[in-house]
Amino acid sequence: MKTETLYIGIDPGITGAISWIFDNECNSIPMPIQKKKVNFIKLVETLSGIIQEIDDNTPRIRVVIAVEKQWYHKSDGKPSVWTNSAGYAAILNALAIVHKQIHDLEVTIVKATVWKSKFNLIVTVKEASALGRLTKSRLTAYKKGKTAEKVLALYPKAEILGPRGGLRDGLSDAIMIATWMKVITEEKKNARK
Repeated sequence: MKTETLYIGIDPGITGAISWIFDNECNSIPMPIQKKKVNFIKLVETLSGIIQEIDDNTPRIRVVIAVEKQWYHKSDGKPSVWTNSAGYAAILNALAIVHKQIHDLEVTIVKATVWKSKFNLIVTVKEASALGRLTKSRLTAYKKGKTAEKVLALYPKAEILGPRGGLRDGLSDAIMIATWMKVITEEKKNARK
């Protein structure tokens, strides 16, 4: 009996998201938030629900999860660091609970630079200089747009816009994190053959 693989990508934080790829179909939802913090209980329910829904319809399932590593800059304020740290801890604790429910589960923590470099999403000095003089906010918007373009090229039906029609970069990042996990897993499997 063949084992199917469910790939889950998590972009932590308030503007983050959870994405999953199964049978070459991609879905994503915004991070469950309550009072500007990641809601731990809803997060556990969401992750368990995603896995359970697919597990009910599939004889054998393997779950592979990639979570983007969080780090903080000197310029981040203490409230920001505390809020992000609490959210990141909620995600890791939720994964520990989900891990107890599923026997074939693999969790990977990945730096943003690692998954972005796999898909050439890091803006190079040459690219930045070709764009001319950019403000920090315009450079950030360019980076987010580059990721969104890649998502739509891979998954044309992916929903990466918010309710008001604006780009939700957490959704596109989570999709690319899940895609990175899928590519890496398949590369490892092919290398063993």
